[in-house]
Amino acid sequence: MRLQFACSSCGKNNLYTPKVPTRGDLHIKIGITEVQVNCQICGNRERKHLNTINAIVDYKIIGIGFVLGIIATLGLWNFYGAVSTASFFIPMLFWIQENNAVSGFNKYHIKRK
Repeated sequence: MRLQFACSSCGKNNLYTPKVPTRGDLHIKIGITEVQVNCQICGNRERKHLNTINAIVDYKIIGIGFVLGIIATLGLWNFYGAVSTASFFIPMLFWIQENNAVSGFNKYHIKRK
């Protein structure tokens, strides 16, 4: 899961670096409801409320799960035959976990003052 925000001047999406599982944890880690962010494209500096920071799926993690699924399938093929194709569902588990994390982050909102 990666966090992103949209720049108000150029409209491009930028990444926000803290790695936290929920918006509530982000609020606890930062301690305030608005953060100072810099646009990496136009250089605009602005304050964003935590509710305007959204989570998106990190496809690198799903790719890693896909590679692990192929390796597990090929490695177990000699021992278990066609039953080892069940290990090909490892990427699905990674994808489901990633979507649940993104959904949980985006559903929770901090109360505005």
